[in-house]
Amino acid sequence: MSSPSDARYRVRERIRDVDGRRVDRAEDRLTGRSVVLKTLPRDEAVHEATLLARLPAGLGATLIEIFGTGEERTLALEDLPGQTLSALAGSLAPASRLEILGDLARQLGRLHRVGIVHADVAPGNVLVDPETSAVRLLDFGFSISELPGAGSARPPEAGGSFGYVAPEILRGWTPERRSDQYAFGVLARSWLGT
Repeated sequence: MSSPSDARYRVRERIRDVDGRRVDRAEDRLTGRSVVLKTLPRDEAVHEATLLARLPAGLGATLIEIFGTGEERTLALEDLPGQTLSALAGSLAPASRLEILGDLARQLGRLHRVGIVHADVAPGNVLVDPETSAVRLLDFGFSISELPGAGSARPPEAGGSFGYVAPEILRGWTPERRSDQYAFGVLARSWLGT
C-alpha cells in the first residue's frame, strides 16, 4: 500500500542499495526541488528521523518528512550540494584540507553540544559545499542521543565505516563523544597523508 507521499516524489537516480537500505535522488513534485529519499527498516528510520529533527541548522540535511507503511519507512531529506571528502581526496591543497578539517571539528563540537554522537565519522559521511566550503555531516544511522528522553540512546544496530570505527564500538560498547574524536583523528591523519 502506498502513502500520499509516495506520489509526491519522482525517483531520478539510485545512489545506493545495500541490505534493504536504499538511497535515491528524487524530485519533489510539490516544490520542484531535488531531495534524497532514504528507505530503511522502520526502527532504523524512526531512530534516524528522531535525531535529524534535533540537529541545529547547517549541521546536516534537513528532514522534510518520514513516510511509509509496513516494515519500511522513507526519510525525505534535503539534497545538499557538494562532494564528500572521499570524492575530494587528492584534489585539494593542504591548506584547504586543514580548513575543512577545522570546520569538521567545529561541526562535531556543535553536534556534541546538543547531546548527539555521530558514531560514523568517515570521508563518505562528510560533505563539502563547493561554493561556500560549508561542511555538513551525513548519515546519522549509527548516531546516538546522550540526553535522557531525547530519542533513541542506541541505534538499532552498532556499526560504522571500516577503518574509522573506534575500538570501543567494535567491542560492542556504546559510542560516545570520544568515539567521534577517534574517527576524526583517523580521518585527519589519512586525509592529510601523515
